[in-house]
Amino acid sequence: MAGAPAIVVALGVGRSLSVFLVSLSLTYLFICEALWGQTLGKRLLVRVRWVHAVHQAITSLEAPPEVTELRRQVLALSGTMVTTIDQAVARAKASPDPAMAFQREVSEMQAREQQLDLRYAQLGLKACAGQPA
Repeated sequence: MAGAPAIVVALGVGRSLSVFLVSLSLTYLFICEALWGQTLGKRLLVRVRWVHAVHQAITSLEAPPEVTELRRQVLALSGTMVTTIDQAVARAKASPDPAMAFQREVSEMQAREQQLDLRYAQLGLKACAGQPA
């Protein structure tokens, strides 16, 4: 949107009309995001990237022999979340109304995340479960 004011001015409309057109465009953008979940989709996309990056980082870490089993369990939990998110995104994209589908999928992902948080806490990894250590 940085170039939008210059484009409107280049069209030959006056300054006040160009300000109005840019304001109208921004208002339309914000209304669309609020009504049709575009913001939710963007946040979900960032979350998908983050979950994949964290899983890749965990996978690349070497663990001392005494925590090999714990590492295996953490990788399994992380992999479960990656799979859950990937499947949710695929279902939403295949839906006739992806925005509404994303909203339905978010609750499923949150429920799965709560299950995983409980398991992380059982393993003694309270920080992974979002709890104070």
